Amino acid sequence: MSAHQRLSAAAAHLRPLPRAAKIALVYAALGLFCVWTSAWVFQWFGSESGVHVSWEEIEATAFVLLTGAVLYILLARTFHRLGESQASLLAANLQLTNLATFVELCPIPVLEFDESGAMLYQNDAAREQSGPGGPPAILPAHAETIIRECLANAAPVLGLDTERNGAHWRWWFFPNDDRDRTYAFGRERTHEVELAMQLTRAARMESVGRMAAGIAHDFNNVLTVIGGYSELLEDELKSDAGHAGDAHAIAAEVQRARGLIRQLLLLGRSQPPAPTEIDVNHHLRQIEPLVRHLVPRNVQLRFTLCEQPVPVRFDAYELEQAVMNLISNAGDAMPDGGIATVSTEIQPPARAVLRVTDTGTGIAPDDLPHVFEPFFTTKPAGKGTGLGLASVYGIVNRNGGRIDVETSEGRGSSFVVRLPLTAPLAHARAPGDIPWRAKSDLRGETIVDNEERAI
Repeated sequence: MSAHQRLSAAAAHLRPLPRAAKIALVYAALGLFCVWTSAWVFQWFGSESGVHVSWEEIEATAFVLLTGAVLYILLARTFHRLGESQASLLAANLQLTNLATFVELCPIPVLEFDESGAMLYQNDAAREQSGPGGPPAILPAHAETIIRECLANAAPVLGLDTERNGAHWRWWFFPNDDRDRTYAFGRERTHEVELAMQLTRAARMESVGRMAAGIAHDFNNVLTVIGGYSELLEDELKSDAGHAGDAHAIAAEVQRARGLIRQLLLLGRSQPPAPTEIDVNHHLRQIEPLVRHLVPRNVQLRFTLCEQPVPVRFDAYELEQAVMNLISNAGDAMPDGGIATVSTEIQPPARAVLRVTDTGTGIAPDDLPHVFEPFFTTKPAGKGTGLGLASVYGIVNRNGGRIDVETSEGRGSSFVVRLPLTAPLAHARAPGDIPWRAKSDLRGETIVDNEERAI
């Protein structure tokens, strides 16, 4: 075996050894080489014959081996500690990387501020949810003051609600005194606020229903007595036209009050509706002669109905009550005259749409969110109870439909009721223009001639 092969074999045996053992072996080999080489050189130049091993050489050899062993032990411990430190450092770096990734992937905005309130960091959610205006567009208006107070008091600010640009946010601020930093976490809760408003509306509706159930029957009994006496008085005063007209006016007001009682009972109705399959167009034609008195004389009332039946499942009485309330409101919205239109259409494949539209004053943006709330009204004192639209809202929802408002202030309003059809229709025909009258088979548009309306 050549010298090169022997060296390769020795290197192969040394390769699996730990680094401390390799260094100790190299140290021992070099130390022994130096000791024995120097001894041989001294003997050569000393003209000594043969090779003699002196006590000094034995001591030097023992010293090299002993220090090599000590070096191995020290190096082994050092490398072990370095390995543990390196593993801890790698674990810490991995944890920092994971934390940074977590913050970036967090679905809520996370922000970092210095002691002056300047923003140092924002995650992806903060950039995406804040829009073009950036985080200042969703932060509380006095965010810098909050940050300074957090650091000054060394106390967090928790659950701070704010509204910015129509969106509702809740913020938490946590100070870090060691670094003079403040961390902010935000969450949009616009949907929660809307749900809370709906819950409040439902609670109001329930309270109104309980109140109505408690007083409606007694009130109706009182009206029955008043109505009966007014009819008797009217019969006795037939010969006196002036006083008979007064008695007739009393009876008419009693009927109006009974209508209000019906609205209260309808609003607070606790039992489920009794929907049946009905044709919306058919029932609208039936109530057409009855609704003429619901709008002022200077308002035209038009019915524009689609040419085919509109089959839905709905409580027939509630449908008529809802339409009458909407028509009455449309008339009140046009004190200077105008046009109120009741129309139907079918939106394929399976939706019916009923609209009551007026050309009146419209609804102000501030009033629009409250139009279906009980007792909310924009009419002058004594002109409205605030129960009409609340009743309609309850009726439509109980029967599985939805009602929306399309309005423009000064240009009128359109109340849109959407209902599921009992059977999907492949094609829908547009509303027709053929005029019809009560008890007629023709279908299309009706213009109620207010000059013919009875006073």
